[in-house]
Amino acid sequence: MDLSSASPAARWLRALRRTVSGENTSMKPSNSVCEDILKKLRGAFIAGRTKPFKFRIAQLQAIVRMLKNNENLFVEALENDMHRPKFETILLEITTVKNEALYAINNLEKWMQPEYIRKDMTSIFDDCFVHREPMGVVLIIGAWTFPIQLCLIPLIGAIAAGNCILLRLPAISSRASELLQKLLSNYLDSECYQVIGEGLIDLAEILESTFDHIFFTAPTVLIDVRETDPVTQQDILGPVLPVVTVKGLEEAIQFINQRERPLATYVYSDNSQVIAEMMSRTSSGSFCSNDSAVQNLYLGLPCCGAGIGGGLYGGKYGFDTFSQSRAYVLRHSVTECVTRFRYPPYLDTNLNLMLWVNYLSHKDGWCQIL
Repeated sequence: MDLSSASPAARWLRALRRTVSGENTSMKPSNSVCEDILKKLRGAFIAGRTKPFKFRIAQLQAIVRMLKNNENLFVEALENDMHRPKFETILLEITTVKNEALYAINNLEKWMQPEYIRKDMTSIFDDCFVHREPMGVVLIIGAWTFPIQLCLIPLIGAIAAGNCILLRLPAISSRASELLQKLLSNYLDSECYQVIGEGLIDLAEILESTFDHIFFTAPTVLIDVRETDPVTQQDILGPVLPVVTVKGLEEAIQFINQRERPLATYVYSDNSQVIAEMMSRTSSGSFCSNDSAVQNLYLGLPCCGAGIGGGLYGGKYGFDTFSQSRAYVLRHSVTECVTRFRYPPYLDTNLNLMLWVNYLSHKDGWCQIL
């Protein structure tokens, strides 16, 4: 098969497979511009530029300043792109992202702390903990529907987690993308964070490279939709939705459960039993009753998907999405007084002793036994 003639969708699938499998981590893009960008990002990550707490905080504070200082420019850009009212731009884009950045600034020190596990008799002298570490060089592909929010909120999570980032801006919202590219290049460290728009590098070329993580949100707009069409079985992030009439609650639940789990379930009803039934008998990334999309405005709640459209971002969940959990065991030589019986010769007395220690370790109050 001639891979050079593969469609962008096929290349996207291959990129996802490489990211999941960890193949080709040497990252060898065919495009020289992309190669230079990724080489710079990889070098900055290996040098540890993005890992210090103070550096991460400084970059997040720069995003807050950028939004405060250029509010009118963002309003104008989104008015030109999609006739979005100033009211919506300030509340749903600028304020939402600003709050997200401030939330990360206020909580990052706590998020970065190691999580210690419960000790037992075999680890009483050891330090055992999980530490969340950055993934490396990550790719974020923004969406045009809410270009500021859907580009910057994942970016905030990736910065907080300590990654180097390549942000690909959406093409359709061209004015907003041009503004973001200009401002982010001025406010953020260009050695660690690169922003590219439409035209400089084709998305298919970018996807020929292997990243440590790929974050992608994409809208779909279709017309003449039938109930059996694939769009009714996938996440829909467009402004127009298909309307399917059902006979009652049971049919509505069956309709949802016969398809891939949706990004969100919205239920409008004054009957609390109807809402409870939908909550317990369906599955989706998020659930909201008697309103739509407001769950994305609550700090502390993740923006989540489910099934093939899965993934979390926002707040601590975004930090975790762009982090990898690394387990640590720092052993003390004193521990050998307990664990030395594990070595050959495998005597029955040693086996019984180890089983006894294991039994005591799983009983409440084992410390008092010692």
